[in-house]
Amino acid sequence: MPLSKDHRGKDAKAISRPKHNNINNIKPYSHNSSSPSCSRTKTPSSTSTRTPYHPRRRTQTQPQRILIVGASIHGLILAILLQRLRIDYLILERSCEYGIPPNGTVLGSFAVNLLEMLGLVDIVKSQSKEVHRMKIWRENGTIQAETDFSGAADQYSHNGIAIASRALQDILRAQVPEDKILDSKEVKGYVQDEFEVRVSCQDGDVYWGTMLVGCDGMNSTIRKLLHQEQAARLSAEDRRPDRRTCTVMGVTKVLDDVICLDPDTMQDIFRMDYINTQVILGQAEPYACWTIPMPMERRISWMITYHKPDDEPALYHDELEADSMDRPNVEQEFVNKVRQLLDHSNHEDIYQVSSDKRSYDMWYSGRVVLGGDACHK
Repeated sequence: MPLSKDHRGKDAKAISRPKHNNINNIKPYSHNSSSPSCSRTKTPSSTSTRTPYHPRRRTQTQPQRILIVGASIHGLILAILLQRLRIDYLILERSCEYGIPPNGTVLGSFAVNLLEMLGLVDIVKSQSKEVHRMKIWRENGTIQAETDFSGAADQYSHNGIAIASRALQDILRAQVPEDKILDSKEVKGYVQDEFEVRVSCQDGDVYWGTMLVGCDGMNSTIRKLLHQEQAARLSAEDRRPDRRTCTVMGVTKVLDDVICLDPDTMQDIFRMDYINTQVILGQAEPYACWTIPMPMERRISWMITYHKPDDEPALYHDELEADSMDRPNVEQEFVNKVRQLLDHSNHEDIYQVSSDKRSYDMWYSGRVVLGGDACHK
């Protein structure tokens, strides 16, 4: 059934609250509102026999409905949790095609425990492998360090696992009813007041909710709108547009022969019951290459990071490209190892982002909050 222009749900029509015929006429939310409805406590007079006001005794005057922007892994997990709590929600996804980049992701023990609480740990483990060890290599081929994670289950109930991001998203999305995810919904703006928040999309549709959660990734639209709304309250760090870390991510084609970073121990990696992640650290330049084997897909997920030192100009856009590996001040051993991954990957499976090592100070305001990668610079 097609949704109307103002999607409140059946129960919302009977609620008595201010009506707004135009989204532009809603009074912006203010932290300094002097409206009596914003008062959280009431001081009783000395002669009053009434019980003092307490937030937990407040009656619910309108149904709860959470708008989630982005059907990312973070957004889907939030939706599942709300569904278990019987709280209404709606996901607005910008993409018209279902899917995310095919890279692998590593879930730590605490994330696996969360999946167990949701009843999903068995199906996730059936499509993943446990992470038992991480090897850190120098670019000249010698081992710098090695970490063993195989005993994590003894302390945290589960070992960490590695799984293809798309496989994890498929599992999570299967738990969400189809009518709770709307594709091709690119958000262009929102307005909020003390009662609600309304989101407008590029196609002209407007959606109502009691809270808006932006789970739309590192290039979050909701974060940009939030920072525009609260520009006067942004910290100096949040105002800085520069980022000092650039990352190129990719995944190899389906491999018949394994690309070996460690021939002695990784030759039979696709036949192992567990996996070892690999890290190569550049010495002359602050480069690092991370690899995550994905035995279920017979592919290797990889990530190259470059962090600019403090005495160099920061990044204002995505500057790191595959050809930058040919710079003469990057050791040839590092280039050779990285080239194997680049040469065995399809161009459409490679993308790059610029980031920083910290989260934003301004990650919520009023009825709008950021989640997942949207919080990180």
